Amino acid sequence: MIRVYDASNTIEAHLILNLLEQQGLNARIDGEYLQGGMGELPAAGTLRVMVDESDYEQAKTIVDDWDAKASSETDGSKEQRNKKTTGIGSFLCGGIVFGAIVVWYYQSPTYSDGLDYNKDGVLDEKWYYRKNTFLKSEIDSNLDGKIDLIYHANRAGIIDRAVVDQDFNNTFETRETYRHGMLYSIRSDTNDDGFDDMRTYVNADNSFSIEIFDSATKEVVKREFYDAFKIKYSEYDSDRDGVMDTKYEYDEAGEITSTQKIPQ
Repeated sequence: MIRVYDASNTIEAHLILNLLEQQGLNARIDGEYLQGGMGELPAAGTLRVMVDESDYEQAKTIVDDWDAKASSETDGSKEQRNKKTTGIGSFLCGGIVFGAIVVWYYQSPTYSDGLDYNKDGVLDEKWYYRKNTFLKSEIDSNLDGKIDLIYHANRAGIIDRAVVDQDFNNTFETRETYRHGMLYSIRSDTNDDGFDDMRTYVNADNSFSIEIFDSATKEVVKREFYDAFKIKYSEYDSDRDGVMDTKYEYDEAGEITSTQKIPQ
């Protein structure tokens, strides 16, 4: 298969996939599950919508038409907002103008769309929009009828945070934050005691580190360091004195290759 579209997030990827499938084209998403244990969104640049080579030209035309229409609608919405702002601004001061725009925005109607993965008549992934701007999505990952992942977007329609029920116990124990639509950090309360005992920090190059805390002492007991996909090394506080004293290094398969004492 050949790439026809690079998506910025999983929601956009599924929108394009659904659009192509409605036209009878064979398509799939590559890179959706390259999470590396970091969370629900894959790393930047890994989400690709693929089609059969024989369908590429038709698929490209469909995607280009969709992209042009979306851009046109967005520009039209901006032009309408600018006209309203100019009209009001000729009579009111800047502060009142801003207030009027905010009220207009939040009173605008919302609409939703989504996907029904198991064809039971209930949307398992639902997307909400206001004035062509993405607001949030609600996802039932394990198809049990309960929402376990919610993405929220800022006013520009870019994802900036999410809550996740990773163990499907009806508690959103994990909170994710995003910068410029890219995953930045994850905080998880793995034992539901009110303390985030696992925290992940993602770097610009998609490498990341995980800190594991002792819930009783609130001290870090282990740090793991990864490149974009695999663990490289970890540090461990074996005697729980608040100081990392042991370093483990790993091979390509994630097996420990060496154990070293960290000089104090």
